[in-house]
Amino acid sequence: MFLFFTVGLLQATEKLWVPLGQPAGQMMGEVVSTPDAQGKSALVSNSTPVATETAAPKVKDGHWIYKYTDGTPESEGDYSADKKEGVWKYYRPDGTECREMEFKDGVMTGTAVLWATDGSQKYFDHLSDLIQMAASPDFKLKTLLPYWVDLLGDGNHQLLVIARSESSSLVLVFDQDGHLLDSKPFTGLADDFTFGEIKKGGPVCFGYDISCDVQLGVCQWEFDVWDGSKIKTVLQYQGWYGNNNPFVMPVFREVQGQTGIVTDNGTFQWDETGQTFKKVSNDLATPKAGVPSPVIPTAQ
Repeated sequence: MFLFFTVGLLQATEKLWVPLGQPAGQMMGEVVSTPDAQGKSALVSNSTPVATETAAPKVKDGHWIYKYTDGTPESEGDYSADKKEGVWKYYRPDGTECREMEFKDGVMTGTAVLWATDGSQKYFDHLSDLIQMAASPDFKLKTLLPYWVDLLGDGNHQLLVIARSESSSLVLVFDQDGHLLDSKPFTGLADDFTFGEIKKGGPVCFGYDISCDVQLGVCQWEFDVWDGSKIKTVLQYQGWYGNNNPFVMPVFREVQGQTGIVTDNGTFQWDETGQTFKKVSNDLATPKAGVPSPVIPTAQ
């Protein structure tokens, strides 16, 4: 689930741990939702197990449709003996399709089609191999979140990917021909891509949480830009997660005429001179008063 805010333009974001629920009629708990800081519904942690007419099967088979909590489809595809099979489709919260990925016996085949928010698309027939070859030999790809996006705002799209192994992550940028431009390794499991233009029609800033530690109750966030030659960090901050602390997605928002990011650790504004985000206030992005933190489903 994610929102992609640009000053004057709304696009979309997404999470590796989706889906947010199970197909209609197969929910094992009462789903409670409330609008989050971005105006979208989010699951909250006071869900209570309730009886349903159709219990969620222990082994998934057939066609499943996962939905965001506002009822719009998040993804759909077939299971065979609890494993993804065939082409799965993934959607942004606004209903537009962002990618199709093929699976066989629950494993990505590498065949994928990605759509940018402007409608342009890119086909890959060995996407998993492309990612694996760009990683170090000891990095064993488990799951990935690919995006086809114009990072420089010049009409040329790049492939932006979060790739995860069992215990570490890579953020990678490739050109249109699949050549690796740059990558950043992390020891934790990166997640939660969110995007926003630095200025309308200009470069795109992409943020993600580097890792979340439920025991410590913290979540480390990083925001980067692609400057045409390398991934450049423009903001890092510590958010809160677990131990009854709410998980709060940062929100791109206009702040005093400039692009800003409102977080649960204050509000940051783009500084054109320093080419970075600087903290300008302690105003926070928080869940609605009295609402518990979102339920975070297990990653696929």
